[in-house]
Amino acid sequence: MKGWKCKKCGHIYENMDAKIRDGLPNGSMLAFIDMLEVEESLDDIPFEDLPTDWVCPFCQASKEEFEAIEDEKKAPPSEKWLCNPCGYIYDPNVGDPDSDIPVGTEFKDLPDNWVCPLCGASKDDFSVI
Repeated sequence: MKGWKCKKCGHIYENMDAKIRDGLPNGSMLAFIDMLEVEESLDDIPFEDLPTDWVCPFCQASKEEFEAIEDEKKAPPSEKWLCNPCGYIYDPNVGDPDSDIPVGTEFKDLPDNWVCPLCGASKDDFSVI
């Protein structure tokens, strides 16, 4: 089975990405809760059937900036961390491309001076989810 990976940020497309509601910041706790509330009614949308103007929910890369990958190339699940003040979720499988943090960087390996890209909170203000 084939998957799709963003060449810009490393995000692996999962069908529920397409269901994040408009107006909720990607990666925010509100978007995460919203997805949980509607998860049972999600329709699986194959990547090929996404609209041409669909963009990566993390870095806003276009659909053309994704490449087909085999499932075994997906990164193993890693702990995600929640910014308690604003709801941003740090995902090691995405990294923080705006802060030059590459895909695969575990939270414990982030520089001590790394801060939340949305609100500027320190690492001490995050908790594992």
